[in-house]
Amino acid sequence: MKTDQTADYLSAYLASSVKPVVKKNCRSRPAPRSRRGFTLVEIILVLALVVLVATLLIPGANSMLRAMADDEPDRMFWDTVVAAREQALTGNRVVELRFDGEKRRLQWTDGTTAHQKDFPAGTSVQFLQPRTGSFILLGGQLVETQEVPRLRFYADGTCDALRVQILRPGAPPQTLALDPWTCAPVIGEKK
Repeated sequence: MKTDQTADYLSAYLASSVKPVVKKNCRSRPAPRSRRGFTLVEIILVLALVVLVATLLIPGANSMLRAMADDEPDRMFWDTVVAAREQALTGNRVVELRFDGEKRRLQWTDGTTAHQKDFPAGTSVQFLQPRTGSFILLGGQLVETQEVPRLRFYADGTCDALRVQILRPGAPPQTLALDPWTCAPVIGEKK
């Protein structure tokens, strides 16, 4: 019986000394607080959408901007000069550049290989003497009259000394000068 008394005594002691622990205001999740920002998932989704839209739009905008820049007659002329000079240097031959007024295109050839570049409608190119000379009043604008039939590029990288006048509808004539040693635009020349 002694063991029964000990067990009863022990259970009574434990019942009196151990009090149940009750936590006040204990919850399984924290209280919802007001949203002050975006979650990481939302930010990543927005960035992914921006990248997707940019990926779709940038090539189209880039080609549109390049097409607008390529339509500028002076840019087209300088691109043609570079191509004709390169052909003269690599082929070690004289290359002649002419403007075909009927077809509105620049044509260049070294006698074996011919190339061409079309200009916008209404645009005209004139090769002029290197010095300023005789002007006539044509349609209310001063226009040069001393034309040269062609521009030659030589195998050593030089070209004929001349000026180029680009005439566009509704725009004043644009005169460009070529440096005969480098076939590059003359700096400081009025355009």
